[in-house]
Amino acid sequence: MRIAVLVTCFNRVDVTLRGIDSLVRSLNACAELDYKIFLVDDGSSDGTGVQVKRLFPFVEVSVGSGELYWSGGMTRAFRAASAHAPFDAYLLFNDDVDLFEVEIPRFHTTYQRLNEAHPSILVGACVDLRGNVTYAGFRLGSPLRVLDFKRVEPVDSPVPCDTFNANFVLIPGRFFEEVGGLDPAYSHSYADIDLGLVAGKLGVPSFVYELPVGVCEKNVPLNVKIRLGGMRDRWKLLFRHPYGLGPYFHFAWKHRPRWAFPLISMLQISKRLLLLAGLSR
Repeated sequence: MRIAVLVTCFNRVDVTLRGIDSLVRSLNACAELDYKIFLVDDGSSDGTGVQVKRLFPFVEVSVGSGELYWSGGMTRAFRAASAHAPFDAYLLFNDDVDLFEVEIPRFHTTYQRLNEAHPSILVGACVDLRGNVTYAGFRLGSPLRVLDFKRVEPVDSPVPCDTFNANFVLIPGRFFEEVGGLDPAYSHSYADIDLGLVAGKLGVPSFVYELPVGVCEKNVPLNVKIRLGGMRDRWKLLFRHPYGLGPYFHFAWKHRPRWAFPLISMLQISKRLLLLAGLSR
């Protein structure tokens, strides 16, 4: 099985090196797996990409502008991988995941078993140091609430989900290549959630693997950053790249009822103006 691993990073050299080391050791433990890693260093000032290339010379490193963010970086990594396509599968990997090395060969075997019957996506859930699930899959909630999702956590066997966080996700190569990777309309957020929903619409189901695959601490939620920031910070987080209204509207237009889009748009603008003024949480 031949896979492309897509990773993006920015200015956390120690975290990235630890994550790549964990990734390489885990993939090397998998039988009959041929992999190539494509990493985008989005203009780090701490030499992240240089250090990755020094310690892991087989990793293909590209350098971004500093304005790619997560989705943009992963899109650039996919573009680099496309020169070596086709691949049997693509692994989307976050550099801050510390993998459980013993679990990844079983994850790989489960993915192969699922795909014997039908092309399927397998999602690896992550936990924090206390064992609480931080990233996993999701079930759709209300179709009228743009970001209403219910988390799907690991159980005793692979469990279906509608979409996912892409901290560690293995995706059928043919499907991923046919849709052109992640939607380039997104810069940072939404792209992984969008991909899972697109896959479901095209008949490619997603499943959460039965056990956590690694440790990944939860990032500070955007609403907390907004609440703690001053007016200038709130404005940037609410209306400027990469968190502005454009990606939200694009996601809503693709995945929510078109007739509801005007109402969804007005409600979101009103909510952000209240957040900007410090009148809402």
